[in-house]
Amino acid sequence: MNPMPQPGQLYNPDRTSYPETNQLRLTPHFSELTMYLADPTAQEIADVSRGRMQFACLDLAPHLLMFGFQFGTQSWWDSPFEVQRMSADLRGVPGVPRKPLPFHVTLVDAATGVLLTIRSIDLPTPFAETLRSAVRGQLCDEYDRDVARRLQTALYEKYSTPEAMFRDMADAVCTVG
Repeated sequence: MNPMPQPGQLYNPDRTSYPETNQLRLTPHFSELTMYLADPTAQEIADVSRGRMQFACLDLAPHLLMFGFQFGTQSWWDSPFEVQRMSADLRGVPGVPRKPLPFHVTLVDAATGVLLTIRSIDLPTPFAETLRSAVRGQLCDEYDRDVARRLQTALYEKYSTPEAMFRDMADAVCTVG
């Protein structure tokens, strides 16, 4: 993996814009959540930089992991994760078993491609073990992308917000900061 750029630099030297989305990557080498927001407010930047962080996960192995997060004053978001959609060299269980999981949260201005802030934290061991178990479940069984899509669609149809989904169904939650 290339070295992490510093705030104020392009997140990827070859890109100057992104769709507004977020991307969770759980790999044996690194774990990160990258949020791409167009023209984020000062409050959104502050919430990612130094606000309280809450995380939740919903394990729908072997097809899907729903990862939830809420920073500072912001609403809850979710990010689906399917290890089989990652390149083969990045597939595997994240971090060291029975240890906290080093985790980076980055905020990129989707309109410019500039990295605005990066925050490095440790996800507590019990939460990290739930993530590891979910990834192991995806790696050890037959993956079906259509089933993953149906599961995700059913969740979005049942719950009006990510907060409601995780409040009702989360397998693990944690707070950092």
